[in-house]
Amino acid sequence: MSLSDIFRENFHKYDWIILVWTVLTIVCLVSASVMCFRLNRCLSETIIASRANKFRNECIKPSFKANEEQIKRKYFWQETFYTAFINMTSTFPLLGMIGTVWSLLQLSLGDSSDMLMSNFFVALTSTFWGAVGGSVFKFADCFLNPVIEENNENYHMCITRNTLDINSENSIDQAGDADEEKQDIS
Repeated sequence: MSLSDIFRENFHKYDWIILVWTVLTIVCLVSASVMCFRLNRCLSETIIASRANKFRNECIKPSFKANEEQIKRKYFWQETFYTAFINMTSTFPLLGMIGTVWSLLQLSLGDSSDMLMSNFFVALTSTFWGAVGGSVFKFADCFLNPVIEENNENYHMCITRNTLDINSENSIDQAGDADEEKQDIS
């Protein structure tokens, strides 16, 4: 039995599940990447401003407030697809082991040693595809993760500063109202 025959035989038994899982993982990877780079572009338009040659990150209030809901929505979808991608990637080795155990359970001890050996090799194809899938997608994550981390830091920085700006504006408004009341009394 050739190697291609072994792969073909086990594909019809169990490895098709790993192929379907691979396609779903690719969909999550592409969706996470698209949302990640859209959020990155949106945040970069609203975050970085230099002041008198000082390199400080700060939110540009009008621009951020106008896009706050859009940024929150993009952040939500980035996190949703990325979390799905990471979880799906981590299950590839498990799928490979399940396929191997599934194939081994179908072995019959009454078979000849040649038949047992060929069935054993068929059982190992799931482990192979699980290891390949996990490795490839972990490698892809090496390129996506730094951008995700940068987006997370920038998003939380803007949300925090926007909240502080709103609180300071409210305290200024309250102080202004108190000053107006004092002037009305006098």
